[in-house]
Amino acid sequence: TLSFDSNGGSDVADQTVAEGGTPSEPDEPTRAMYTFSGWYLDEGLTTPYSFDSAMTADATLYAGWTEKTVSFEVEGFEGTYDGASHGISITLSEPESATIRYGSEEGSYDLTSSPTYADTGTHTVYYQVSADGYFDSTGSATVAITQASLADATISLDADSLTYTGSPQSVSVGAVQLQGTQLVEGTDYT
Repeated sequence: TLSFDSNGGSDVADQTVAEGGTPSEPDEPTRAMYTFSGWYLDEGLTTPYSFDSAMTADATLYAGWTEKTVSFEVEGFEGTYDGASHGISITLSEPESATIRYGSEEGSYDLTSSPTYADTGTHTVYYQVSADGYFDSTGSATVAITQASLADATISLDADSLTYTGSPQSVSVGAVQLQGTQLVEGTDYT
């Protein structure tokens, strides 16, 4: 007799096989939120079973399973301060109908879109991806914004021209822009 232990899956009927005969491969069992990965000779699921093998004694086969998880890719952000807000992006592969939730603290996924950051620093965004029939996936990605160099700043002066006279002169600054962002006097951009 060949018995089947489906390890939490649907029942599979035992087979009576004559000594030296080969059993028939049964239909795959099913289990919610799992994908069947094959039959094994041992409870530890280390020795796969081949249905081409002749039966020499009674045996029990054990079903192997893998968890069904949503397939997706996560991309954080790494760049120099540009005045814009940045977050993380998640691209779903399967199923595309999965739900994505975000949070600024691990275990707290109360946002429907990624938090965004414009200030310099490294910011961690946490996420949870879930779908019916799949195990939830959680993780984190970072938004890293570094300071921009003042060497990249465009400074415009109020004077159209200035002639060197050998004496100190004062010039007023009209505007300072850094990567397209108007800098405001007295504001700390660190």
